[in-house]
Amino acid sequence: MTLESEAVLAGWHAKVGGDLTRVEVSRAGAVGGFTAWRPALPVVQWSVVRPFPGAAL
Repeated sequence: MTLESEAVLAGWHAKVGGDLTRVEVSRAGAVGGFTAWRPALPVVQWSVVRPFPGAAL
């Protein structure tokens, strides 16, 4: 996720609401004779639930 696309999502989240979640994963990888964590790019998920028309809020 780029900073620019994350800024767009943050703007929509501020206007509309919902849940904004960032998930980051690291995998173990070799560093010489040792093992270290290597981070992957984060994934951002935005979830919004819109009420049905005519539904009571």
